[in-house]
Amino acid sequence: MAFKQLEFSKSWKDPADFPAYEPDETQVREDLQLLHDETKDTVNALIAALNDPSAAAQLPFSPVDTLQANTVQEAIEQVYAAVKTAAAAQIVEGSVQKKHLETAFLERIFGGRLWVSMEAPKQTDCPDTQFPVGQLWLRPGFAVSALPGTWNVQGAQMTQEGNGWCFTTDGSQDYLTASMVWENAGSPGDRVLVRLFVGERSSSVLSWSVALDGIEQDVEDGEFEAVVDQDGALELRLYAEWSEPVAGESIVISSLTAVNTAAVGTAGCEPLEDWSDILDLLQEQDTVTVPRSLWVQSAPGKWEELVSAVLPVSRGGTGLTEAAQGAVICGAAGDKLKALPGAENGLLIWKNGAQWADRDGVLQGAGYLRMEEGTYTGTGGDETKTVTLPVAPKILLICPEDNSYSTQVLINGGNSTGTYEVKVSTYIHEYRAMAALQGNVLTFSNEAGSGNRLARHLNEEGKTYRWLALY
Repeated sequence: MAFKQLEFSKSWKDPADFPAYEPDETQVREDLQLLHDETKDTVNALIAALNDPSAAAQLPFSPVDTLQANTVQEAIEQVYAAVKTAAAAQIVEGSVQKKHLETAFLERIFGGRLWVSMEAPKQTDCPDTQFPVGQLWLRPGFAVSALPGTWNVQGAQMTQEGNGWCFTTDGSQDYLTASMVWENAGSPGDRVLVRLFVGERSSSVLSWSVALDGIEQDVEDGEFEAVVDQDGALELRLYAEWSEPVAGESIVISSLTAVNTAAVGTAGCEPLEDWSDILDLLQEQDTVTVPRSLWVQSAPGKWEELVSAVLPVSRGGTGLTEAAQGAVICGAAGDKLKALPGAENGLLIWKNGAQWADRDGVLQGAGYLRMEEGTYTGTGGDETKTVTLPVAPKILLICPEDNSYSTQVLINGGNSTGTYEVKVSTYIHEYRAMAALQGNVLTFSNEAGSGNRLARHLNEEGKTYRWLALY
């Protein structure tokens, strides 16, 4: 049956239908009731039509993505057919889309919620205990830079000591003030984490304090935080006081690092909770880069890394982002590798871990003889002379470069002598000269009782000698 529109049989606008004056009260009441009765009859007829099983065929239907029906009746029939097909495990492709599914249902299908966090997962992390297998954990890669700042010092001289600073009074006043200003700390309201350690202080310091943006801080644990002001700046102030103006008194800040934590991370990502490791690294370098990684949970609290910008050792990688030229990759604690920087003339040994050792020291300790060679030029003369060798030989071999006489052998702590004649007027004088080796010093002298003669044994003036040291 078709739905009918409401039409009145009479109109109040037509005087013929309803005269302006009707003397008969009964007729007046009938006129007033007529239109209400017609409205009631039409509404009741519509209700009856809607209650009829064929009503759905009369309702228009706007086509959607997968239902191309013109009426609700046709749409219902198509949905019913799709349900029958689904019940037979033959879901029509595209008839059920992911966007129409409940979030909780999606979590079950795809193994749970994808957790996005700046932290790496720990064994205690199990976001969905009912469905642990297949849980994914993403850590987006990010970089953290220390805020650059400028010191302003009054009443003292400042010198940098490693990663810290020493402030020494100049005697102009009985206090010193050192202010670190970070002009571009971030946007107003950003949270800034500061790590500061105060080191040695002169015993005569009466009092000292550290304030961040005018608020005094308790620096016992070394970490505190502040909020960036409307100018986007932040100021740290160190104040120390003495009983009188005095020079040479000092106070040391052993390390200072500031990080804008609000500038790190992305929307929807759980923030970094523990900044200790990052702050430790920032004491040695300006920027710390944390690689992107993806983990999957194979059992409650058991996470396996699937994808990483740095391939871990467990998957055949090194776990390192870089290694210096000449560095040696070796095992560290647990499943870690480390890049051991190269050492000039170093020898790789194992002593409570892999390390470089002095090559000569290792060879000496192992009992190996090493060899060094060189030359020197004789100086002659009547006085005792010495030559310092670069090593302390066990055995030293010396011969003149012109091979004018045979090679001489000296043992450390021993000597070699030679007999020589000198003609003075008509007389010939005989004397003995000596070369002695003690440590790395070669000494040339005349033997006692030989008189003040030319000490030329292995030290003849102007002659070049070659030596070979076994040490």
